[in-house]
This record gives sequence, structure tokens and C-alpha cells, in this order.
Amino acid sequence: MKLLNILCLFFVFNNFCYSQGETSEKIHTSEIIFLNDSHLKSTIKRIMKKDSLCQTKSVQWSIEIMKNDIILITKYSLENFIASKGITNIYTTVIDDKFLFLSTKKNIDGVFTKSGYSVDLTSFIDKGNFSTIDYSFWVIQKKGDKKYKIIKEKKYACNN
Repeated sequence: MKLLNILCLFFVFNNFCYSQGETSEKIHTSEIIFLNDSHLKSTIKRIMKKDSLCQTKSVQWSIEIMKNDIILITKYSLENFIASKGITNIYTTVIDDKFLFLSTKKNIDGVFTKSGYSVDLTSFIDKGNFSTIDYSFWVIQKKGDKKYKIIKEKKYACNN
């Protein structure tokens, strides 16, 4: 009977550890997606071109889809982006050889296509970037099916 209890305890412990390993892998990855909307892609490219002279180390482009077809484009420290948005709501895409990180809780089908592949963001988890740099941002509003308009823009000077 003692042996049976020990085996049951071992089985439960082993199963718990396996579940923890699976969970931690999912929490530290971001699914790679592709941007299908050519109009949104060209708007983002124009924004990136406007800010091309401002090269800031350790920050990446981010896209946040907000309510009522409002999209926020900015540069953000990935560590802080993950801390504020939560890793489960972050996707990764590439435009013109630049990584962009998308945060949304909404359905991304139609505008984005999921690839089924993920990128490991373990090195950015539980870290922070405490710089005091103000990053430029753009607010885009979707007008109709295929038109995007920049409705607000705030550009900060670079300290290169």
C-alpha cells in the first residue's frame, strides 16, 4: 500500500511538472503573423519612412489595435510592451525588414493571417526598460474598407 501511495505521488508530481513545462513555453512566445491589408501596410511604411532617421537602440515598432477601427503605431521597448500588454496578446510581424509587435485582444482574421510559427521572447520577459525617451506615435483610423488616415501624429526629436 505504501508503494502504491508513493507511485501515485510520483505520478501526480511528474504530471504537474510536465504541465508547467508546456505552459511556460506558450507564455514566452509570440505567434508570427502576416499583414494582408496592402493599404494598412503602405500606411505603416510611410510612417516608418518618416521616422527612419530616428534610430533608437533597444526599441521596436509596435501596433496596437484599439476600439472603433483606431490603430496606434509607435516605438516601444519590447520588455515594457510585454509587461503592459501581456504576452498572450502579442503577435509578431515584419515589414521592410523591421520587426513589429502587435497587441490586440480582437480577432485579427482578415487583416492578418496567422502562420502557425512562433518566436521565442523569453529574454524579454520580466524585464524593463527605464529610459526617459519620448517615442513618436501615430494614430490611424480606418475609413471604409480600404482606406486608412493618420488622424494624429506626435513626432519627438531624436537624441542620436
